[in-house]
Amino acid sequence: MANSFFLIHPTKCGGTSISKRILETNGYSQIYCNIFSGYSFNKFLQRNKSLFYFIIHSRGLAGYFFELFYYLFCVFFYLINLFKQIPFGLSLNGSFQHYTFRQWRKIKTLDQNNIYIATVAHPQNRIVSSYFFLGYNKHYSFIDFIKKIKDGSLINSIKVSPFKKIIQQHLMPITDYLIDEEGNVKIDFLLKKESLNSDWKACCKKFNFSFSELKKINKTRELTDWKDLYKKYPRASEIIKELYVNDFKLLKYKPIS
Repeated sequence: MANSFFLIHPTKCGGTSISKRILETNGYSQIYCNIFSGYSFNKFLQRNKSLFYFIIHSRGLAGYFFELFYYLFCVFFYLINLFKQIPFGLSLNGSFQHYTFRQWRKIKTLDQNNIYIATVAHPQNRIVSSYFFLGYNKHYSFIDFIKKIKDGSLINSIKVSPFKKIIQQHLMPITDYLIDEEGNVKIDFLLKKESLNSDWKACCKKFNFSFSELKKINKTRELTDWKDLYKKYPRASEIIKELYVNDFKLLKYKPIS
């Protein structure tokens, strides 16, 4: 987020590439860009998925310890963000990087002159990416993962409230990121993950922003062809269509069977 662009970044939609490119174009160092775009944290997470899963699903004394540790992290970011125009890092409501439009409006007076852009992805693709990115593929079959999203048991299995918020950011409909309190879409330009470079080029041209090619970063490891999982588990397609019906309609994606 820099200049007049304000990025709304749903999880697993390619937004890290856009965020990093905007920062780079505005002259920030690579270290700064990697940290503030979320790239550095995501890279660390991918190398330590088992640890992340253990922390998120910790219980008892371990749960209390990690909850306290998380609160201390939030205090750390709160103090740093006192001196930042745009907050970053962790909060009690999840990652600032993945705040919704409504959440940003609650904590920050949004400039009417901002150009609000957002990255989106095919709902079925996005959920497969989250399945692997969060490490659930090591613990559940894909169909069990989807069923646990539907019945709420996936979130209910997490005992620490702030950790629930992090996982919920990966499971909430993309539409929820884009709308205001009245349900109106507040985004000036949508960039689809499937055509990210060409959409980014069109966005830059429309709003007179310096264009340069995007690098594909933060790609989920172990993810090959996401459509194969829906061929293997046809019921998963039906559940995703039910859960994310508004995403399919608004973003004009066709369900994959």
